[in-house]
Amino acid sequence: QGHADPDYLRAAVEGSVLLGFGFIWYLSKPDFNAKDWEFDTLAQKVSPSAIRFDNNMFTTNMLEHPISGGGYYGFARLNHIGIPTSLAYSFVGSTIWEYMFEWREKVSINDMIMTPFGGMIIGESMLKMVEYVSSGPARGKWPHQVARHTLGLPTTLHRWLDGRPAEDHP
Repeated sequence: QGHADPDYLRAAVEGSVLLGFGFIWYLSKPDFNAKDWEFDTLAQKVSPSAIRFDNNMFTTNMLEHPISGGGYYGFARLNHIGIPTSLAYSFVGSTIWEYMFEWREKVSINDMIMTPFGGMIIGESMLKMVEYVSSGPARGKWPHQVARHTLGLPTTLHRWLDGRPAEDHP
């Protein structure tokens, strides 16, 4: 059966889709996000004074950002990319978000730390859980089937995209 080669392009596309969904949410909540807007020009955004710690809510900084980072990281890992490079994908996703999609806001040091590193912790944990539940018997009891087709769906879909059969453990 063998292990598939890393698919860097597919991981980048999936991470971009995740960024796109986040940006749609961001645009749909202007009243919520406008309180952080400080810039009108690109020159203001890229100046060294535009980098600082933010004062977002604890749940935003310590839960939502790591979950987003876990998405970037997890897509890379699902595409057979190693841990260091998957961490880099999460860092790149966070950087794109901070500099491009939040272009009216200061770049947050805490977001640039928590998104990739918190994301690595969440993403690796989720990957192991997803791999575990998708490794259950293909013709197993109903709890195995439910877990395999819900929580294990990311692994199942990536195996299908790779042209690899779903693992069937007796």
